[in-house]
Amino acid sequence: MANFLIQMLAASLSRKDEYEADAYGAALLLKSGIDLSAQISMFRKQESWGTADGGAPAWLLSHPETGKRIAEIEKLKASWEA
Repeated sequence: MANFLIQMLAASLSRKDEYEADAYGAALLLKSGIDLSAQISMFRKQESWGTADGGAPAWLLSHPETGKRIAEIEKLKASWEA
């Protein structure tokens, strides 16, 4: 049980880190004059990846859902353009 709780905590922290990395990457792209559609396109491609049995790749277990990551990037973009 303790291992399960530790894994859940680690996954939660990892997801938070991924959102922060996404925001940092988005800011760098915009500052460089690159539209965020490239970043969003990359996440959509990742979303289509799966395992042979149709399940999600193991690395996705510690990452936020791709759709939520895209939504957060779009929200950031809208706030920066306002």
